[in-house]
Amino acid sequence: MMDLKTKQLFKEILFSKTAMVGDDDLFSPDSTGDSYLPKVLADEIIKEVYERNIARQLFRAITVPGKNLSIPSVAYDDDNIYQVGRGVGGSAIVTANELEYTTSAVVMTPGKLAAKAEVANDDINDSSLDVVDLILEAFGTAFARAEEKAIMSTTAQDAASATFTSIVEGLFYSCDPARTNTTEVTIAAATDYATTDGISEGIKELGVFARDEVILICSDKFAHYLRTDRGVKNDVFGTSQVVQKGSLPKIYGVSVYSTSYAPDDTAILIPRTEPLIGQGRGVQIKRKDDIERDSQLFVCFERFDFKLRHITSSKYDAIVKISIASS
Repeated sequence: MMDLKTKQLFKEILFSKTAMVGDDDLFSPDSTGDSYLPKVLADEIIKEVYERNIARQLFRAITVPGKNLSIPSVAYDDDNIYQVGRGVGGSAIVTANELEYTTSAVVMTPGKLAAKAEVANDDINDSSLDVVDLILEAFGTAFARAEEKAIMSTTAQDAASATFTSIVEGLFYSCDPARTNTTEVTIAAATDYATTDGISEGIKELGVFARDEVILICSDKFAHYLRTDRGVKNDVFGTSQVVQKGSLPKIYGVSVYSTSYAPDDTAILIPRTEPLIGQGRGVQIKRKDDIERDSQLFVCFERFDFKLRHITSSKYDAIVKISIASS
């Protein structure tokens, strides 16, 4: 939490006439010559991102201190697991197996997001310390929505694109059957128990990956079908919270989360430990005067990445797509 002295210093720097990076107490340079907000201020923005982004609340975030970070992994297929002979005179390792043994890594390479906020000079002159909280909150909210929309998108990663959803590969792009080693589950939502039965089938498709904590991420429309599914509505799953509170229960041990950024007729099943969020090395804020509008324009930058951990033959092992059949 920011103390009043830090907040006062930050406000003075935000609205000063000199360059924002001129105060060493608030902007710490790195080896590249860039300057970043100190951790106490950056944490205020990241806290806002966490509170408003369902993906941040669900998935593990890892700090990426440099331009990239490799997360080691080992493939589970038969070519990469073998027995080593035991004791004196034990059988030697078969050369072919040793050569076939390979390791791989998930490489986190955070891209950069930018968010803008404009503050009128009249408001600056009349403002209290609350304006600092409001600016940080505005940036945090902007980043939270951008991150969640990108993570839940149906688009591929494209570092050359100016479209912010292309900063990472979206979950609802990754779950396409052409990019997975699992089979898509299709349900007829109008049929009794069809939606909950589809979740059970999806668990089957996950195989060994269903042994971990599995979650369902779905669109608001898919969540509606779940709430009106006969099994859920009639309390087959032992809770009356759907009718009384509108919240969905665990279904076959699977927690359900809905997001407005998922495609309408789609849901995914995925182990909660499968996705990783890479948090970049710092948060930056820059400012320039807009003379014609008599205001200050603030631009905030953060870096993040999003990856799935288990891939075999360039396809994802631990994600299943569930679709509602067209009626």
